[in-house]
Amino acid sequence: MSEKTFEGEFKSRISDIKKRAKAAGTSMTALCQDTGIARATPDRWTLRTPKTIKLIDELEQALVKVERANSK
Repeated sequence: MSEKTFEGEFKSRISDIKKRAKAAGTSMTALCQDTGIARATPDRWTLRTPKTIKLIDELEQALVKVERANSK
């Protein structure tokens, strides 16, 4: 079983938002305008995960190591 990462969840949610928007008959452009997010931002996130998302995965991995060491 593979561990779920925040990066994986992040990319999955972006993809899900795009699919749901299309199914709802709206566009990412309209959603971005409604939320004040630059239209290029979700596309950029799809191509390259923000560094802060990757850092959260690294923090969690470090914590898992500490927890495992403490449980021995």
